[in-house]
Amino acid sequence: MADVKVEVLPGPFLQLGEAPHWDVESQSLYYVCILGSTLHRYDWKENQTYTAKLEGSTYASFIIPVSGRQGEFVVGSGTRLLLVAWDGLAPTATIVKVLTDLGEEEADHRFNDGKVDGQGRLYAGTMLAEDSRNHFEMDDAYTVDAEGNLGGETVLIKLKDDEAATEFIADGMTSDAEGDLYVAVFAGSKIIKINPESAKIVQEIALPVAQVTSVAFGGPNLDVLFATTAAKEISIPQEPPAGAVLKITGLGARGLPMNELQLP
Repeated sequence: MADVKVEVLPGPFLQLGEAPHWDVESQSLYYVCILGSTLHRYDWKENQTYTAKLEGSTYASFIIPVSGRQGEFVVGSGTRLLLVAWDGLAPTATIVKVLTDLGEEEADHRFNDGKVDGQGRLYAGTMLAEDSRNHFEMDDAYTVDAEGNLGGETVLIKLKDDEAATEFIADGMTSDAEGDLYVAVFAGSKIIKINPESAKIVQEIALPVAQVTSVAFGGPNLDVLFATTAAKEISIPQEPPAGAVLKITGLGARGLPMNELQLP
């Protein structure tokens, strides 16, 4: 395997960067700052990042292009799923409409990361808005039926012993073209690669930041792994490059094109 190289992308250092999404058509990486409610687009050709404030929102948890609607995206924002318009350049983005809302009974929760499957269906997780430090000690696997319903939950891998004293959290993940998983480890300063057939960690990618939030393959050949990170404090202040987006090359792996949301 070639030497792994980690670089910092140009752009702001974010309190809670999240949800990288590589857009093949525009050769851009979209991502968000959850706490700042901002949208970001890294332009590969220009090597430049554009930032927009999402008007009328408190959170921005993920951003995914809508198929066939240039300049429109689905964005998780608190308890709402929003249809948002942004040209990828302007300093503000606007809410077109609210697609759905979790409702008052879930007012203390917010959307977190989200991904779209090959059928254009969105799967998004939620969490307590005031508590982002709940432990995730294992990765779950599910079966998916023809209608997109999840079932047959199983534990793929347990990342720590029940009695182990550690603060790390398994956060966002992606897969490569071979089906291996790449999992961001929040408060762990690394990404772990998991082979799902053996259910074992086969590689650890050390990073110069503590709080790694999510990952996605991109670049012209889909062989670059991008990682979003956070600068918010855990127990001690976080210094740059905490909060940056990291560009990881030399992994000897390629990803698959990411999917866009299908709306009626």
